[in-house]
Amino acid sequence: SWTTPAVAPAQSGTASSPITIATYPGHTVIVDGGGNTNNAVLGARTNYVTVRGFIVRNAGGWCFNAAGSSSSARIRGVVIENNGCSGITASGVLNPNGIRFFHIENSIARNNLLHNDPIIGDNANVAGIFLEDGMNNIVENNEIYSFVTGIFDKYAIQQDNVFRRNYIHDIGGGILFACFGDSPTTRCRGGQIYENIIVNASNGIVAGQTFGSTNFSDFVVYSNTLHNISNVGIMSGGASTNFRVWNNIVWTNSPNRGALEVGGLTQSNYNNFYPRQRFVLYSSPSASVSYSTLPAWQTSTGFDLNSIAVDPQFIGPLTGVPLPTAYRLQSTSPLINAGRIGGVSTGAAVDMGAYPTGSEVIGITNGSLPP
Repeated sequence: SWTTPAVAPAQSGTASSPITIATYPGHTVIVDGGGNTNNAVLGARTNYVTVRGFIVRNAGGWCFNAAGSSSSARIRGVVIENNGCSGITASGVLNPNGIRFFHIENSIARNNLLHNDPIIGDNANVAGIFLEDGMNNIVENNEIYSFVTGIFDKYAIQQDNVFRRNYIHDIGGGILFACFGDSPTTRCRGGQIYENIIVNASNGIVAGQTFGSTNFSDFVVYSNTLHNISNVGIMSGGASTNFRVWNNIVWTNSPNRGALEVGGLTQSNYNNFYPRQRFVLYSSPSASVSYSTLPAWQTSTGFDLNSIAVDPQFIGPLTGVPLPTAYRLQSTSPLINAGRIGGVSTGAAVDMGAYPTGSEVIGITNGSLPP
């Protein structure tokens, strides 16, 4: 089945001695999946497995998959890194993905280039990286484009996952969270989303698409750069609690949707909203109030009192497919030192956006991918 990769170790490694499936240094290994829709190509069904350095093409449904057998039998210690994936061609397959984590914890998807030309289907499940029933996982330094969704964290058990320093562009939606389930004790909580760049997307970061009686709690969204977002910048559902937002650059284009559309908001400050300044505050899943300017939002809610609405002055160039470094700030930018660590007035001054100190590496780390 799709949960069983065509190539995966039968045994587990250990934390100090993982089983590693890797290309020989200096060599390029291209795996052609032949449009197979029955299995992922490479991955893990056991603990402490690393998959490194492969280029997978024509995977059909999935390039890489790591899956445990159930919520009570998750696998852990899996690392999928320094790989390439393209050619997810099976639009009729359930949830075709570049990388899929299923019943998994304490694992990493790092430094992978995932793209699909052209985009297939219109279902948000068609994601570059898809997580289902996962805890304490890290998704970092990936570049993702030409999927319906960049990263999708889904279902009722998603706790303390970290999404950082990814470059997601030319995409349907950037980073999406959807919480399914019927038990209010099975909550989706503790997500950390920071130092990502999301460009040319319909939505930026949507954390709080809720089903049943579950909801989101204790999510933090900070130091991200969202540019040329045609719909919603940052969103949390009306059933969310303790949702916090700071130090983000939110560039949205829609006159009818919000730079922020949020429920359960407890902190929002030191953000830049440009050029659109529409805000929606949810008091419940079905009740909301809209504000058409930043001053109106500030006065009525008390949020974003230190936030501004100015041209960020990116270094550029922003034509074609920009490099992530194009979204660093010019020395004359009003966003230099306009953010605060932790989003509080006592925090040290940092730049707004995905480069708070200017030394961050966003997207693929140079030299780490196969040629």
